Amino acid sequence: MYSRAVTYLEHMVDMSCKFGCQLTCRLEQVRLFEHPNLRHILHPEDAFDIAKLWDELSGRSLLLPFQDVESRGLFTVLRPVIDYHVKRLSEAYKTRRGRGGFDYAWRAFQSELALEEILYGHPLSLADGQLSQILGVSASRSKSLTRHRGFPGLSPHNSATAEVSPPPLLNWTVDQRNVSRVTRTFRLVDDLGAAPSVVGTQLWRLLLEDLYQEPDLDISLEEWKQDEQPAFSKVVGATQPDKLIELLVSKKAFPFPMLFNKAKELVESSGASVSECLTLGLEELQLRWFPHIRVWQTRHPRASWDKKSIVELFIKGKAVHVSTRVAVVQGQVLQELERRGIVYHSKLERYRDQGMPWLHKCMVRVSAALKPTADIVNVLTFLSSIALLENNDFVNFKALEDLLKLMK
Repeated sequence: MYSRAVTYLEHMVDMSCKFGCQLTCRLEQVRLFEHPNLRHILHPEDAFDIAKLWDELSGRSLLLPFQDVESRGLFTVLRPVIDYHVKRLSEAYKTRRGRGGFDYAWRAFQSELALEEILYGHPLSLADGQLSQILGVSASRSKSLTRHRGFPGLSPHNSATAEVSPPPLLNWTVDQRNVSRVTRTFRLVDDLGAAPSVVGTQLWRLLLEDLYQEPDLDISLEEWKQDEQPAFSKVVGATQPDKLIELLVSKKAFPFPMLFNKAKELVESSGASVSECLTLGLEELQLRWFPHIRVWQTRHPRASWDKKSIVELFIKGKAVHVSTRVAVVQGQVLQELERRGIVYHSKLERYRDQGMPWLHKCMVRVSAALKPTADIVNVLTFLSSIALLENNDFVNFKALEDLLKLMK
């Protein structure tokens, strides 16, 4: 998109320079002269009937001959108009490249249409005809300000849209991922001057859209705020909000086509703190659940989500959900089974994904009789070993005996 923008801008600058040159009209005619009638000297008026030609030019709107003068000629009046629009395009590209913004983008688009109307007589893209009329630069549409006044005019640049959305993008790229990135960036850029909590809510929404990998999906945050876990999900644990924010700020794990890395750069370039915005935004949204993000530690880290696993965010004053307690204890039990050599790592994989159905009921009964967490984990590890035996999984009896001795 950048290269096409540069090419377009260079073309308009070149057309602006050429507009300052003296232009003339040239009429050509091809005639066949027989040898006996061939003259030694030919003059242009010999091939034209000047009187009829003048009548044709005067009576038909094919060509308008005029003499340009320094103080009031058409070229003299139009040249500053063209220079104004070219300058506005150049400044928008230099100062807002990679950032955009509602006002800057729509003013630049209006100048593009105005230049195309002046230099070509119509927008280069036929789909922009209606917008050209609304923005007031169309010379042919009856409701346009330019048509009404008989001279290039500009309607308010925000008159063509009722919401925060960019001008048409398909003139510049057919890649829907780029179109989506620009559209989503628009919402954030216009909020950069607002309070950190407002910027933070936009960052959290952008992050969820990246994780869903469906940017055009209208994501409802209500299911992430409710006390009960979302119906589609599987709770795999819990985390402190500050730990999650630290991970998001420190890791550049959201490359193209994701937008979160770019969003962080925009926030930092505005002078705001990404960490502060995320913290205040999370307090504003009151999210209780969040996708379980896995970051692949490679040369270029990349975050992913399986669209099922979630974690609970600890909120002061709210009790931990029972599903979260089960998930946390399950992780401890699986770790103990593997650490003590009771069950092989490969045999535990399906329980990591599908869970241990017996664990919740065992926790309810054991918790009433035992208080120390370590004793509860050991007892649940032993009970889970029995359950694995019932599922015909291999269990190391020697290691299980060592655990039993420890519990006595």
